[in-house]
Amino acid sequence: MLDHRLRAGLAPALERPAVSLARAGLPADVVTAVGLGLGLAAAVALAGGHCLVALALFLAGRVADGLDGPVARLSGGTRPERARRRGGYVDLGADMIVYVAYPVALAVGRPALGAAVACLLGAYTLNIITLLAASRSGRFERLHGDGRSLVFTPGLVEGAETIAVYSLWSLFPSWSAPLLWILTIAVVFTAVQRMRMMSRAPSRA
Repeated sequence: MLDHRLRAGLAPALERPAVSLARAGLPADVVTAVGLGLGLAAAVALAGGHCLVALALFLAGRVADGLDGPVARLSGGTRPERARRRGGYVDLGADMIVYVAYPVALAVGRPALGAAVACLLGAYTLNIITLLAASRSGRFERLHGDGRSLVFTPGLVEGAETIAVYSLWSLFPSWSAPLLWILTIAVVFTAVQRMRMMSRAPSRA
């Protein structure tokens, strides 16, 4: 819901470090790997009950995730289309590993949250299936394409909202259970939104 505005607002701040990384010849996949590593380290910290350390690592990983796309585009002149699309799928895969590992770590530290985390992971599965289906259909490229390898159609829950909820349960662990259920419902709603958009979209958008 907020990703488009945030991406536009953060683009100038990310441009300078992205240019520096691209000029240094650092591959976008390496930046993605750094973000993944930081995200997994955050999950380990969260499982151990070190919530603030986990949050700092998680947010640092999300900054790296915000940089890999601009680095890839700045290096686009030397990357064939196939490599660009592969990079988009690698980036999405790394994001999903982090977004899954963080709530799983929460359940490791607090087993009573296991059922809520399991339902959230099920909602994520439904959501990612609809995202990939929308991207592969080709119907939304002109309407929602923004230069990334995949077409991220707008919805109630996107990256910004997920990061906000994860940050809240890191700062306020006692809120974790209701936040997990709220996020699960919102993710399912987002998947339904996307399915409705697909059913209503013309065959040639």
